[in-house]
Amino acid sequence: MITTGFSRSARAARFASALLAAVCMLGCLPELPGRLSAADVGPASDMRAPDVQDARTGVGGDSALPDVLEPEPPVDMALPEPEPGMDMDLPEPEPSVDMEPPEPDMDLPELDMDPPGLDMGLPELDMDPPELDMSPPELDMAPPEFDLSPPDLNLPGPEVCNGLDDDQNGVVDDAPVCGRVIAENCRVFLGWADNDNGPADGSETWGACPDNDTDDFDGDEVACRGTRGQQLFRRLQLKGNVNDDDDMGIAFQCEGGPPGVAEWIESSCEVWIGQADGLRADLGRARDDWGGCLANGGNPRGGWTCESSGRDGLFHRMSLTGDVNYDDAFAVAFRCADPDDEARAAAAQASAAVFLAFDGSPDDGSAVDLQPRWSACPGERRDALDDGSSERCVSSAFDGRFHRFTIEDGFFFDVTGEHAFGIALFAHPDSP
Repeated sequence: MITTGFSRSARAARFASALLAAVCMLGCLPELPGRLSAADVGPASDMRAPDVQDARTGVGGDSALPDVLEPEPPVDMALPEPEPGMDMDLPEPEPSVDMEPPEPDMDLPELDMDPPGLDMGLPELDMDPPELDMSPPELDMAPPEFDLSPPDLNLPGPEVCNGLDDDQNGVVDDAPVCGRVIAENCRVFLGWADNDNGPADGSETWGACPDNDTDDFDGDEVACRGTRGQQLFRRLQLKGNVNDDDDMGIAFQCEGGPPGVAEWIESSCEVWIGQADGLRADLGRARDDWGGCLANGGNPRGGWTCESSGRDGLFHRMSLTGDVNYDDAFAVAFRCADPDDEARAAAAQASAAVFLAFDGSPDDGSAVDLQPRWSACPGERRDALDDGSSERCVSSAFDGRFHRFTIEDGFFFDVTGEHAFGIALFAHPDSP
């Protein structure tokens, strides 16, 4: 660092020297002889001798020049000896500061132009072209392997009428999933024969049925009607006086639909019809058996008679008992059974219903076949003239029991060719 002044010790030495000189000038010099002291001198205007004034102005006083004074001996300007004990040694002055600026070093430092951490050298490029493998690729010509095994059908899913336990609840074709399959792919045939002219029991045909499901006593004494998978009522007009020389025929046939389902239904389910002569009071609306018909194999006993479609697709014959009139009752049942799969049979039985109907009003030509309703059916059973109507109907009610209607209540007449029976097959209302 360059210093431009004296240090503190040098300044102190100089100050001491100046102070000592001033003291000597004021008090150390002896009073000169012939000199006036300051006390003897008056004001500044009187400092000149009168003679001097007069000589300069030419006014007053002696104008002669004074005598030239003898020069006094020179004043001894030597400094007095220092008093004992006074330290007159002055401090050594600090070395003088070299005010010349240093010569600059013009040699520039070598700078490292490479950024830290980066190698700015260019890579050596291999300009030789790569060697290409021009040989054709090896292809695996083996055919792919396909899994041709059937899909796993045991996964749970929605239940449908297909002969499988789709939802895996332990029941095949839960009720009422097969209702629509039964109603649309199965047919119920109802036949009539006058004067014992009907076909033998277990016949493949009843008149023109099943090929022609509308046979109206064409040149003979046999007629029949068959459902068409439309869930409509078929109307079968009677002939002559209905009594114990007349026969009713019944058949149940299934075809089409899911593979194997129709065949199983036809071989496991059956339609029952029954008649009771003069026993209105003790019948009840529904019965597990119809006068012992099930136990006796369909043989009438004590005014009861019944017949089954037989689970074989054939026509089976039920001979009427007595004179059919106002005090008779008719019944219908739809029953399914399979000793190998009782749960599936019960589900099928609860999926569809067969309706049996009667119209006791004289035929005036206005009656219509293929009706969606017969009186209050479907949906409500009718077995009495509660509204003055002569129509009757009853359903098998999805439970396998016999359900009946009474021919008449309050009127007395015989059943004749003026009257008609009806038959229908409906799916359960909840069937998909």
